[in-house]
Amino acid sequence: MTRTARRALVLLLVGVGVAATSACGPSDAPRAGDGVQERGESLEYPLVEGDVIFVDPTRPLPANVRNDIRLTSQEVVDAAPATDGPVEGDPGRAVAIAVSQKAAWAEDATGREISIVYRVWGAPDVGGSPGTSQWLWAATKGAPQTAIADKATRVAEVKAFVATQDDPTAWEIIVLT
Repeated sequence: MTRTARRALVLLLVGVGVAATSACGPSDAPRAGDGVQERGESLEYPLVEGDVIFVDPTRPLPANVRNDIRLTSQEVVDAAPATDGPVEGDPGRAVAIAVSQKAAWAEDATGREISIVYRVWGAPDVGGSPGTSQWLWAATKGAPQTAIADKATRVAEVKAFVATQDDPTAWEIIVLT
């Protein structure tokens, strides 16, 4: 997927409120395995700028792959409206769906367990209040959600969760701004 197409998808997913929630459906989301091919023990990870990096799923991700996941996930979050009051629909929910899909895609593309910590506005589904900033996290395993207003507390919670997993070294925690 080109950078322009990815940005268009991000804007489609988040920028239209209620419609964004339905636009996040499986037909429009990046699919597991898109652009990823196995090569021996390594997987090809396609960076946004077009380069392909071979990733060994048994080792920590290279910095440029982590940065690519962080930047493309941040684009999803940044495209959502920040609001001091109720808006039609729940843009926080649309962001949560889109970031969860990004985590699942990145996990498939790298062979690593991916957790993305991100900020949304509101998040009433998980105890947040309209007009307040809340920190959530996305992962294909775990990720019980409650709204937490403090970033450091959320990151500590995710690290504690990862530490309880069968293989904590298989996890990558990517924290957005």
